[in-house]
Amino acid sequence: MNPLIFPLLAQCEQVTDLIKSDGIIRAYQFGVAPEEPTFPYLTWQGVGGSSFNTLDARPDGDQTLTQIDLYDTDSDRIYDLFKAVRYAIELDCNVTAIRDMTKDPTTGVYHIGFDVMFILSN
Repeated sequence: MNPLIFPLLAQCEQVTDLIKSDGIIRAYQFGVAPEEPTFPYLTWQGVGGSSFNTLDARPDGDQTLTQIDLYDTDSDRIYDLFKAVRYAIELDCNVTAIRDMTKDPTTGVYHIGFDVMFILSN
């Protein structure tokens, strides 16, 4: 289950200043981004999780691991986007992994990825 990450991003001015144009916020669930997207943009996907199981009752909640991937053609701006996205969501989750910036040798597109753990109560 993916947490409602889009509303957290959409309400943060630092994020929308970087990834909103023509009324569109370029934050996509994995596999839904346009084939030729406008940069910068980000994607997210659920990559794991588990329930808080108990022996005598239904689970109290779930923890979900979400992978966030940022893409841009500008190496400085992608770091600004990383900081803005982290600021937008970090009160609602825990950052569990950060993968430093890489550059695709073919396209020249920069990428930063990180994982976050959301705790969702039932």
